Amino acid sequence: KIMNNSEMSLKELEQNGLSNDQHTNELESAQFKPKYTTMNELGYNNNEYKPIFSREHLKSNNNDISSIKINLTKEEQETFDEIKKAINNRDIFDKPVIVRCAGGWVRDKLLDCSSDDVDLAVDTMEGDKFGECLQKYFKTI
Repeated sequence: KIMNNSEMSLKELEQNGLSNDQHTNELESAQFKPKYTTMNELGYNNNEYKPIFSREHLKSNNNDISSIKINLTKEEQETFDEIKKAINNRDIFDKPVIVRCAGGWVRDKLLDCSSDDVDLAVDTMEGDKFGECLQKYFKTI
């Protein structure tokens, strides 16, 4: 009987020489050995190897991160102002919610680069519910 892989149990997959992850068997095999295990094997000695991260790209060399300034575009400022108004509107958001910017937008701002979108993280409701509330708010303005 020919079966679709999605119809086979994990045991049946293994009996037929298949696995649910093409690399699982390789990593569990005693024959698997990584090509390089240390920086020295890659050709770096301890004096040459330096961490990749530095603060040179940041706008401030001060170790106090509170001194880092993020410049918002006019559109970003207006958007954040409207979101603040929305989350304070108890007719739409029935309980307080904290909204934080996250992801690549934060990284791009720290690097003083432009960004096409903003990821938002919320703490007291699911993301889809937050989106529905924002839509409801924007229909009222």
